[in-house]
Amino acid sequence: MLKYFELEARFPRHVGEVLLAAVRYVAAQVKVDPALFRQYSWPGSTIEYHRAQIRAAPGFREPTRADEERLTAWLAAEICPIEMTEECLKSSLWSRCRVERIEPPGRVDRILGSARTRFEQQFCAQIMGRLTAEAITRLEELIKGSDAADVGGWRGFFAELKAGPGRLELETLLEEIAKLSRVREIGLPADLFAGYSERLVGAWRIRAAACYPSDLLASPPEVRVTLLAALCGSRTSEITDALVELLIRLVLKINTRAEKSRWRKRSTPSSNRCTARPVSCSGLPQAAVDHSLEGQARSSTPQSHSRFSPPHFVNRSPSLIRIARPAWCLGHQDPEPQAHSHNSRF
Repeated sequence: MLKYFELEARFPRHVGEVLLAAVRYVAAQVKVDPALFRQYSWPGSTIEYHRAQIRAAPGFREPTRADEERLTAWLAAEICPIEMTEECLKSSLWSRCRVERIEPPGRVDRILGSARTRFEQQFCAQIMGRLTAEAITRLEELIKGSDAADVGGWRGFFAELKAGPGRLELETLLEEIAKLSRVREIGLPADLFAGYSERLVGAWRIRAAACYPSDLLASPPEVRVTLLAALCGSRTSEITDALVELLIRLVLKINTRAEKSRWRKRSTPSSNRCTARPVSCSGLPQAAVDHSLEGQARSSTPQSHSRFSPPHFVNRSPSLIRIARPAWCLGHQDPEPQAHSHNSRF
């Protein structure tokens, strides 16, 4: 217990808090069996006598009720505004007792609970003092209006305030602007939470966001108003940041669409673009027939048998007319294919 008190500045509450390795080390130093430590009687006058001897060696003393009250006030004023976890509060309490040469009180949990309650009362009272009567009224109406809207099947502003922005579009930007304007109409002072850490305000904001309107209505008025003020104050900066991000993303989206449209126009040649110009194909069938007759005239000479005008091309003049047949879709009649003097092989 002496080594434990030198390290922790307190006595172990039960045998399980003492490490077995430490017991074996000390037993080896004094040359005794480590199993004898289990036989030590924790309740009784013997352990009290040993504790008094250990306490007197480094100059410590037992705590009194006045010490507990002073430690509670110190925790509420100095530690609770910056530390929210129970382990951090306990560590701070033990360090304070070591500095003041006081054995840590046995009712540590009760001291921590009293310090938290006292700090919460002081914090809420100070926030209520910084708010105007009009701002308090509007914060109260925020909850009452939310309940009335929920009963009617509509989404209340309290739920809308806790929700984040929707899809990336212009309507979302306008909704966030309207939400920010309505929050600013409450009239919260700019220095409402001056002197308090962001972690503390963020903890109260999370606590308010996790509550239903009925939970807030069941809370004390000071706590309810402080929770709503922390939520509205935090959401003001959050909505402002969200508006900036939405605006930047919307501009990038518009620029991306403009670049895609400009790229499509540049990649499409002007010759390939579809135009609504009327095309006249009335001379196409007659030109095909004339070309066939010219080939027939050239076929009578030996020079016509060249690689550019083969003899069998003349026999395909009806086929040319059939190929050019779609040109009469504009109202022209099909001409009759001319007869040939020689027999066609097709």
